[in-house]
Amino acid sequence: MFRLALLATLLLAPALGAQIVLSGTGYTQNFNSLGSGMPAGITCRTPITATDNGFSIVPSPTPKEWHNASLQGNFYNFASATGMTGGESVGVQNAALDRSLGIRQSGSYGDASSSPPSPPCFLFTISSTPGFTSFAMSLDLMMLSVQPRSTTWTIEYRIGTTGAFTVVGTYNDPGAFGTTPFSFNFGSALDNVNGTIEIRVAALSPSTGSGTRDSFGIDNFALTWSAAATPPPTITGVAPNTGPAAGGTNVTITGTNLTGASVTFGGAAATGVSASATSITCTTPAGSAGAADVAVTTAGGSATLTGGYTYGAGPTINTIAPQQGPASGGTIVTIDGANLGSATSVLFGANAATITANTANQIVCMAPAGSGAVSVSVTTANGTDSVSGGFIYIPAPVVQLVTAGTGPDTGGTNVTITGQNLANASSVTFGGSAATSVVASAGSITCTTPSHIAGTVDISVTTPGGSHTLTGGFIYTVSGAPIFSLMEGASGAQLADGAPVSTGGYRDFGSLNVTGGTLSRTFVVQNNGSASLTVNTVVLAVASTDYTLNATGLPAAVSAGGTYSFSVAFDPATAGATSAVIEITHTDAGRPSPFTLNVAGIGIAQSVALVFATASPLADGVLGVNYAPVQMSVSGGTAPYNYAIASGTLPAGLTLGSNGLLAGTVSAAAATGPYTFTVRALDSANAFNDKAFTLTVRSNPTVGGGGGGGGSGGGCNTGEDRAWILAALAALCCVVALRRKIAGLL
Repeated sequence: MFRLALLATLLLAPALGAQIVLSGTGYTQNFNSLGSGMPAGITCRTPITATDNGFSIVPSPTPKEWHNASLQGNFYNFASATGMTGGESVGVQNAALDRSLGIRQSGSYGDASSSPPSPPCFLFTISSTPGFTSFAMSLDLMMLSVQPRSTTWTIEYRIGTTGAFTVVGTYNDPGAFGTTPFSFNFGSALDNVNGTIEIRVAALSPSTGSGTRDSFGIDNFALTWSAAATPPPTITGVAPNTGPAAGGTNVTITGTNLTGASVTFGGAAATGVSASATSITCTTPAGSAGAADVAVTTAGGSATLTGGYTYGAGPTINTIAPQQGPASGGTIVTIDGANLGSATSVLFGANAATITANTANQIVCMAPAGSGAVSVSVTTANGTDSVSGGFIYIPAPVVQLVTAGTGPDTGGTNVTITGQNLANASSVTFGGSAATSVVASAGSITCTTPSHIAGTVDISVTTPGGSHTLTGGFIYTVSGAPIFSLMEGASGAQLADGAPVSTGGYRDFGSLNVTGGTLSRTFVVQNNGSASLTVNTVVLAVASTDYTLNATGLPAAVSAGGTYSFSVAFDPATAGATSAVIEITHTDAGRPSPFTLNVAGIGIAQSVALVFATASPLADGVLGVNYAPVQMSVSGGTAPYNYAIASGTLPAGLTLGSNGLLAGTVSAAAATGPYTFTVRALDSANAFNDKAFTLTVRSNPTVGGGGGGGGSGGGCNTGEDRAWILAALAALCCVVALRRKIAGLL
C-alpha cells in the first residue's frame, strides 16, 4: 500500500528565509510547479505522533520528475487529474499539468502500529497572527491510487507546538480516484495570536485491510483572513524613570499595544527588549545627563513619552581636604564637587567612610583606618567618581631616643629626638610647653627646649599620623634665675611675645551681643625658674572702651614655681570687630619686658531684619537612622551668613554646620522625645537673629519589641499610648461611679 505525506510551512516573519509572508487577505498553493522544484517555504516531514510533527526530510537530489522509480520509498510528484497506477509511465506523469504533492511508502514504512518511522502528515505553520482575524481554510483531499488497504486522515490544528491538536474534519479512502473538497472556518480561534499556529492533515491510525497501500495527496490549499489595522502603541509609565548616564538600568515601560516594540531613549536603542501587549522590559543605553524622550515603535506606529527618563549626572570630586591623616582613621574629611547629593557610599581604598553630612556639592565624612596612599571614591545612584591617591594615611610617630636629655630650667637647650615617622611634626612639647626651632625629618627632630620648672618631664611629638610620648624624656635642672611664662588660663597654652590672635582661640572673645553682658578671660604669669620673679605692671596699652583689665596687687612677687593671675573682660558697646593690647613688665632679663598680649572680639547686634525661612518644628528623627538633612536659611541682612547653636542641645549624632546644614545620624543611644534648641544666624555686618526649634526623636520601630503602628512613625509610641490608656481608664471609672450613684438615688 502506498502512503503519501506533505509538509507545507507558512511562516510570517520575513527574516527567517524560505518562507511565505502572511500579508493581504489570503494565501494559495496548487503545487503545479513541482516538476522543477519545491515551492519556497515547503519541506517534507515524517514521522509523527499525536503531539509531535516529526523530523524533516528534504528530498535529494533536488525534486524534479518524481516518479515510482527515481525516489523509491520517498516523496512523489503526482498528476492530480489522473492519479497514478503501478504501470503508468514517467512520460505520462511528466506531461500532466495539474499536479499535487504526495508521498509513496512501502512495507511497514508509515503505519501507526509499525516500528519507526511512523505515519506522515501535511503540516502548515503560521508563526503568529497579530492584526489578522477571521481565518478560513480550504483544500482538496485526493485519492491518487486505489488499493485494497484503506487509511483514515484527520484535519486538525493547535496553537503552540507541544499541546494536543483539535480535530476539525476526517477523510476516509473512498475506494475510487477523485477529489474531495474540504473547508473550515476558524471563527476567532486564530485571531491576534502571539505564537505559533499549526494546521495539519495527519494519518495517525493503522491502515485497514490487506494488500497494497493506496496513495493520498492534497492540492489547492488556501488560507484566507482579514487584515485588521494594527493599533498604535501608547506609553503610560516608565519605572524606574531615572538612572546613570552610563546606562545599564533595567526599565519597565507600561502601556498598550506594545507587542513587537523597539525602544529608544533619547534616540539611542535600548537592549534586551522583551515586549508584551501591555509592558516592555529593556535595558537603557548610555545617554547624556538630563531628560530624555522614551519612544516605542511597533507595526502600528510610534509613541513618545517626552522627558520620560532622566539620565542623572554622575558625581564629580573637585577637592579633598585634608588629604592626609593618621592610619588609625578618624580624620574629618571634606569632599567638594558636584552631583554629590544622596551619596550611597564614600570609600577610602576599599574601606567605607562614615558620612556625617551630605549636600549636592559637599560631603563631610570620617576617614576609616588604612595605610599608604589610597583612592577616594564617591558613589551615588548615578555613578561613581574616584580620585587616585586622594588620601594618604600617615603612620603614627615613634620617639625612641633623646640626645642632650638634660638642660637648665631657663630652656634654650638644643635637643635631637630620633625615632620613626617624625616628618611633618606639628608639635613638640616638653612637659606640655612647646619647643621652638623645630626641624623634622622622617628619622629625627632637632629643636630648642622651652623654659620649665626644674624636674623630669615627658616629651611628646605630634604629626599628621598621631602622637607619641616619651615618658621622662628630659630633665630640667635648677638655673638660679626667674623664668617668665604667660599662659592662657591655668592649664592653657604658653604664649609667645606679641603672638597674634587665632580665630576661635582662647584670646578670641568671639561674637558677643552688645546687650548680652560681659565675657572675661584669665591669664596666668608662671615662674618656671628657681629664683623669685617680680611682675611690675599689667596695663592696657592699646584698647577700646570695650575692654577692661583686672590686675591687682602690683607689683607682685612670684616665687619659683609660683603664679600670678589677671583677667581681661570684653563688653562691646557697638557692633563690629575690636581688639586690645596688654603689656606686662617683669624682672626676667631673658624675656621681653614689656611682654605683649593681644586679644580681640566682635560686637554683634540683634536685628529683626534677619528672618528665618526655616519652619519649626523640624522633621522627626529616628534612633539609629540617618536624619534627612535640613538646610537653615534666612532672608534680610547682609550675606553671607554663619549659623550656630545659641542655646539648647541637639540630639546626639546630629550637627549644625556653619553653613546652616543640620545633618547626621541620630545616635541609637540618644534619648527619645522633643529637643528644643535655638539657632543663631549671623550676617557679615555683625547683625544676628535667633530662632527656637523643636525636633522630636522617636524610637526605631524595627528595633526591639515589634508592635504594629502605622503611618510615618511606625511601631508604638509607648509614652503617648500609655497616657491615652490611663486617661481612657480614668474616664471609664468616672462613668461607672456616676451610674452607680444615679442608680442608688432612684
